[in-house]
Amino acid sequence: MAELLERHTTAAEIAYHRSAAWPLGDRDRAITALTGAAREATARTAFDEAAVWLRRAIDVAGDATSADLVMVCEYGDALRRAGHGEEARAVLAGAAERARATVDTELLARAAFGVHRITTLTESPRSGVIALLEEALAAPGDSGTADGSAARWLLSAALARELADGPHRDLSRAVGLASAAVEGARAAGESGVLAYALFALADVRWEPGTATERLRIAGELAAAAAAAGEIELVLEAHLCRLVALLELGDPSFSVSSAPSPRWPNGPRSRATCTWPARARPRSRP
Repeated sequence: MAELLERHTTAAEIAYHRSAAWPLGDRDRAITALTGAAREATARTAFDEAAVWLRRAIDVAGDATSADLVMVCEYGDALRRAGHGEEARAVLAGAAERARATVDTELLARAAFGVHRITTLTESPRSGVIALLEEALAAPGDSGTADGSAARWLLSAALARELADGPHRDLSRAVGLASAAVEGARAAGESGVLAYALFALADVRWEPGTATERLRIAGELAAAAAAAGEIELVLEAHLCRLVALLELGDPSFSVSSAPSPRWPNGPRSRATCTWPARARPRSRP
């Protein structure tokens, strides 16, 4: 049935039939169909639906302690995007523990970035998030977080935002990290990473007397986010622009800050800010 449907129907229907039939069929094909349905739902900003498909994929794989770590991180990201912050934090913290145990620095970095994105939703303490980001940045070895890598600049931008306020505030370091992330992301040629780095720079430079600088950052952020299809960051760019123009007493924000509904290839809503990791072998450590 699933093979017939694959020619004529949606990813969701294929996933439903593949997952229902997997005890008598192919587990890997069921997981592939379920993750495909989740990504299609994410592209429609149907984050709760994406989380349901990914939860089912994890169940088919076994559980969150044995499922592919990339899939577990995607599940945590989907929960965050759907507003389930505490659940997302638990899933991504578990993924970080598994990555640490298997010395997978690439996925430790991805989990750390995911946990960072949750803090503003859950009001969770920042000390643990900062420690996890520092650990991921300091992790030795593979290309995932090596000097000059796109993942490194995402982590640097995330750490900059964590250090911008709160009891662990270190604004001078935060500005340095965000500035380095912007320059590094430009050199890496990753528009999604550049967008997040610019978002971090706008965040850490948000103080009186910097409106002109933040207006320039917002313009570049909007362009990079649109190029990457990062809907959330496009909206953040417009918010940055709106506030900067208000501070400057410029009324043009009411017209020029409206987000454009048109995208070059349709909207792509990515849970990981265009995380630079690509396809990985299907292993279950």
